[in-house]
Parts: sequence; C-alpha cells; structure tokens
Amino acid sequence: MICCTDLEIVAEFVDGVIQLKWAENGSKPIVPYENIRDCSAILASGRSKPIISDENIRDCSEVLASGRNESGVYTIWPKEPSTTGKPLQVYCDMETDGGGWTVIQRRGKFPVQQDFYKDWESYKNGFGNITQEFWLGNENIRVLCEGGCKIRFELQAENGEKGFAIYQSFTLSSSYVIHISDYSGDA
Repeated sequence: MICCTDLEIVAEFVDGVIQLKWAENGSKPIVPYENIRDCSAILASGRSKPIISDENIRDCSEVLASGRNESGVYTIWPKEPSTTGKPLQVYCDMETDGGGWTVIQRRGKFPVQQDFYKDWESYKNGFGNITQEFWLGNENIRVLCEGGCKIRFELQAENGEKGFAIYQSFTLSSSYVIHISDYSGDA
C-alpha cells in the first residue's frame, strides 16, 4: 500500500509501518519511520517531496542518509541506467570516517579464508562472502563509481601498524583502468 498526496508518492507501507527514507539535503529521515503508523502523520508533516524508496538508494552514503547507521549488508541499486532494477548486495561501513562507505574489498581473520588468487572473470564479477572476505567485482565498482566517487584505503602492516589513503576522485573506465586523484591520508 502506498501513501500519496494528490501529486507525489510520499511513503510506502511495509509490515504495517510507513517507511520514511528521504530527507532534504540527504541528512536524516524527516520523521523517524518507527514513529509513523498511518498516512495522516506524513500528510500532516506538510512535506511535498517524495520519500526515497529502497529502490532509489544507490550506495552506502544514501543508506546512511536514510537513517540506517549500523554496519552490515544492505541492498542498493547502482546508478547506471542499464542496471536499473538490478539490486546489488554490499557491505556498508557506518563507523569509519563518518560512515556511509561502500566496501569493495574486505580481508581479515574470518572462520573461512577466501582465496584471492582468481582469474580475470572472477575479479570482473566479484567473489567471496559479503559478510566476510570478498571482492565486490570490477564491473560493480565501475557502475557504483560512474560519474566519480571518493575512495578510502585502510591498510595494516604485519606488525599491526595502520594507515589510510583517501582519494577524492575515483573512477574506473569500461576496461577497468583506475583513475584517481586528490590524495590525503597517512599511508
């Protein structure tokens, strides 16, 4: 069931609760979705802009802006028009540097170690377990960063020393050539 004004969709009923997922300036939900029980509360809020449905969330920064602030697996819909309607499961880091990071590779001490010695096709499509060790896939990364995005590398040496590098501009070409610029960090 959809709650509407006469011009625009405002929110959607999910399990008897209206979910609000959009806020001006991409900040926080207009009204916490846990507190909404019927359309009258939304209509009384005087909002005329639509609430973003899950299908409009393009990356983890938009997941964070929708009010979800726990790290974990989320479903997003990448930006490229040719992938419209094709959801992608990603791991969102909601703690590092303000949160909202879409993790493209994760390595660590997990019960099952992922073999990263793979062929080109595996790196193109992605592999591993999204809740543990994985590579998201070159094509998925290219689509996510179409038009540019910011990338952060977290590094840890064998001795435990940590560092990071942030590039304010990151894209992949259709042949997966990396284009990065505007570095900051300590690595």
